[in-house]
Amino acid sequence: MQLNAGATYEIRLTLENGISELLQASTWSDSFPIAKSVELPESSHQTLQITESGVSSGYILYAPAPHKTATIDVGKSQDFNVIVTAKYIIIRGLALKGARDSAILLGASALANSSDVSNIVIENNDISEWGTNDPACVGKPIVHGIDLQAAVYSYSDRVQRITIQRNKLRDPSTGANSWEEPNCSGTGGKHPLGPQAISIRNSLGNLVIRYNEIYSTNGHYFNDAMGEPNNFSDKGFPNRDSDIYGNLIRNSWDDGIESEGADKNVRIWGNYIDQVMIPFGLAPVYRGPLYIWENLSYVSRTGPTKNYGQDFIKSRSYHNSGATNYGGGRVYIFNNTSLIPRNGSSTSHFLREFDKANRLSNYRTLNNIMNVNNPKRDYSIKDTFGVDNIFDFDLLEGLTAFSDIPLQQEVHGVRGSPSFVSDWGLDETTKVGKFSLAPSSAGYDQGTVIPNFMDNFIGSAPDMGAHESHTPPLEFGVNAYRKASP
Repeated sequence: MQLNAGATYEIRLTLENGISELLQASTWSDSFPIAKSVELPESSHQTLQITESGVSSGYILYAPAPHKTATIDVGKSQDFNVIVTAKYIIIRGLALKGARDSAILLGASALANSSDVSNIVIENNDISEWGTNDPACVGKPIVHGIDLQAAVYSYSDRVQRITIQRNKLRDPSTGANSWEEPNCSGTGGKHPLGPQAISIRNSLGNLVIRYNEIYSTNGHYFNDAMGEPNNFSDKGFPNRDSDIYGNLIRNSWDDGIESEGADKNVRIWGNYIDQVMIPFGLAPVYRGPLYIWENLSYVSRTGPTKNYGQDFIKSRSYHNSGATNYGGGRVYIFNNTSLIPRNGSSTSHFLREFDKANRLSNYRTLNNIMNVNNPKRDYSIKDTFGVDNIFDFDLLEGLTAFSDIPLQQEVHGVRGSPSFVSDWGLDETTKVGKFSLAPSSAGYDQGTVIPNFMDNFIGSAPDMGAHESHTPPLEFGVNAYRKASP
């Protein structure tokens, strides 16, 4: 966790019998050497086809000319702004608008394919106005976009090593239906269908999604901000070996981050999620380990006329689909904060089982602020059928229910409501905010040390929640931590 880029580390593995082995492993470099630059015109109405590959020692960069801008606006006359069927490519600093389907397509087709697309960097772009309304909605009172069309889309089973950073992925042309409205599938269902910011389907993983701003306006909300539909599988999104952090995510009628499927060695941290139904979809986690830490949620709601939210984490960790159990992968949930919005409803339950067949399994929670919308009705933790879970050192505002021996869970948990510093909140101009607890608050200096996650604290012990007191403000989105990150 929190390793340096482009560094080599020694890893020692030791068995209980004392036998050990020393290994070496290296992290990705944040430096992408450029062998060739392709300067794009200031204005274009044609799809940019990227077919020539670079190599590991020299990427091909597509960007505006120096001190210029470059806009590709296809005006709904073409399906995509950019199609990539190559490797070692950087797409930087473009304005992409008006795609009939999705803005950037990784692979030869929006249908399932095996295009060899890898080592792609998508950075500093402004992507908007993609998508088309679902033809199935014609003549129906509710209109929504075609499901999963996205600012960045792929359906190749060979896509991997994709970096999506510091982009604005915003304002699709269409929108998803909310959970209050029937979709146009013909089944009578109300699951949101419509555009997403990122739809990467069936990939090999190795995704880095960081410091993006994902948002839209009323009537143009996302289905999920990012994810894919093949959740009950050994792949899903982001599949494996991936990092999602520092993003500002808003305006989804379903999940902010739908991280469902294998989730093998996946880390999600430092994101600010607002105006969604559920911040994190983990239904299910098949392999693990999945790490969720130092994230914050703000307003949660189920529809445009509702002032009531849903769970901070959606879990169906023991779902049985046919003959295969797709749940039970290890999940770590550390130092997250469910905020109490000044206007609007917070998440209701923080973490709860779906039912006995879909019970919580293999969860570890520590140091979380588990605020709920209605403490007399909503659960901070509901785990009456759970298997192999450990809950402790959490700030519990809502109800709790534990399986097996309740006294062994939340032994060091604190009952109470959080109180934050007087000037807490996100500055909408800078996307910088303070979210630390006030010294008088429950949870202040009442957390526990978690090696590699929470071991640099100030005071007698770590605070509960995402923001340790007396540390710098948290930053999100395209300008976050510019001095420390690319």
